[in-house]
Amino acid sequence: MAITKYIIMFLICMYLLFWVFLHNKKYLELDIPVGSTRFSTMGPCQPLDPNQLCTTPADNGTAAVGEICKREFICDRAPYCLTGTETITSKLANGKQKCTYVDHNRNTWPPSEIGAVTVGTRISYHFQKLKKGGPDGPPCAPLADATGDNILPQQQFDCQYEPSISSGVSVDSYVADVGNFTLHMSHSMFGTKLPFSRTGMQMKGYVQRCIPGTDCADMNNMERMVEVIPDTHNRGEVVMTLGEILGAVTPPPGELGRPRDQPGIDLDATSSACPDQCKDTGTGQHIASSNRWMGLVILMVIEYDNTGLVIPESSEQDIRYNMRFWAVNASVFSTEVPFEQEGSEREVHIIHGVRIVTMVKGQLGKYSIVTMGVQIATSIALVFVSTAIMDVILTKMMKNRAYYQFVKYEDDEDRLATLVQQLKMSKHLSPKEKENRVNEIEELRRRNGMDWWALLTLGLYSNPHHEVDPSLFSVDELSAITQEGEEEILTQEQFEEQMASIQKEREAIEAERAKLKAVLSRRNSSQMGTLAAS
Repeated sequence: MAITKYIIMFLICMYLLFWVFLHNKKYLELDIPVGSTRFSTMGPCQPLDPNQLCTTPADNGTAAVGEICKREFICDRAPYCLTGTETITSKLANGKQKCTYVDHNRNTWPPSEIGAVTVGTRISYHFQKLKKGGPDGPPCAPLADATGDNILPQQQFDCQYEPSISSGVSVDSYVADVGNFTLHMSHSMFGTKLPFSRTGMQMKGYVQRCIPGTDCADMNNMERMVEVIPDTHNRGEVVMTLGEILGAVTPPPGELGRPRDQPGIDLDATSSACPDQCKDTGTGQHIASSNRWMGLVILMVIEYDNTGLVIPESSEQDIRYNMRFWAVNASVFSTEVPFEQEGSEREVHIIHGVRIVTMVKGQLGKYSIVTMGVQIATSIALVFVSTAIMDVILTKMMKNRAYYQFVKYEDDEDRLATLVQQLKMSKHLSPKEKENRVNEIEELRRRNGMDWWALLTLGLYSNPHHEVDPSLFSVDELSAITQEGEEEILTQEQFEEQMASIQKEREAIEAERAKLKAVLSRRNSSQMGTLAAS
């Protein structure tokens, strides 16, 4: 059993060395990073030559209207846009609408934003005029030659912009080639207690997506889709088109990773928020509208790491990040942007589209001698757990556990010798019973092996064949035997004391005899002298 104990101690030491210290790096003091992100967008380039529509410019750029284009050229062949001969529109999945070729300033509001960005997929245009008493009422705008306070609009409660937004009277269009809108994300991070701070120009990163055909709930099933290497061209920004982001979106829960040529979420599929949140403002009915019509929210998670536990290539001074995208289930999104016109007119754009919101997570680590000391102290304590494990095995799960329970706190040879001596001193057991008990204890001592019933039930049940007579090592009986022995030892001491007392009395008597002899001897001598003189 000693070998088993040392094997358990060795396994615990290996666990501490390889799993705790080398694999999980528990000697690091950890910190949670915080970060800041800012987005901006740019629409596709307008080509000088119509033949360049739906093409990709050269690596060093291609001349376009107003710029040297390094983004995608705009494309006029979108399957969700009505052609010149088509007239039937639909808000449902795979439906078509008229398309408008708007730029980023109209399609993104605000044009630059911290922590989030909106890219419109549909714009509802509401053209309004100030009318008194409803859309059919007379104009109530200030007169052109008004002065002073009279130039203020809407001085009566019933002078409002008509038709109202809630009326549903609008002109709707899809944003053409929205997948080629380019998003620029600049970011930075810093630790809350550890002295780490980096900008995007100082960190490499990876855009990840779910491996096709795998369970996307498992983070180990993520593959790298894009590697972001900061340089003077991208200035440390993450540059992706909306189409690439949609391709990297993790599929909804319960779905496996989709093929690489399919997006993680399809704008022309039915929105998961429908029909509950998909109400037609014109008819009041709930319909199964598409994601392109209703909009949606995408969560972009940026995970920073310098411990090597999340991103193997990272190190203490080489902080890296992973970027993943999730579509928020049953989400819709829209924002209203009013544009005041000259006179009494107003134009309101309700932008429905993809809302990207960022969340920063991860862990930063730095070697700490204090953390290392705490882990070593904890590990030393864990090593001694092997003693407790062996104690439980020996006293609860062995065939001869009764023997180990008896000799647990002393050397077994000394404990057995004491037991044999106590048995010999007992007056309640016959010589045959004493011999049988000693033989039974020796047999129990030699009985090795595991009680598998006790092991499988964690000591709650044991094989009755391995049970022993409780009186074999009964504490009460052994105490009685010990007391008998102590009584005999006490009588022997009293006998010795009595012998010593008798010896003293003898010595006193001998001393008195010697004194008496001396007195008699002197008396005899005196008498003999008297006789001689006479």
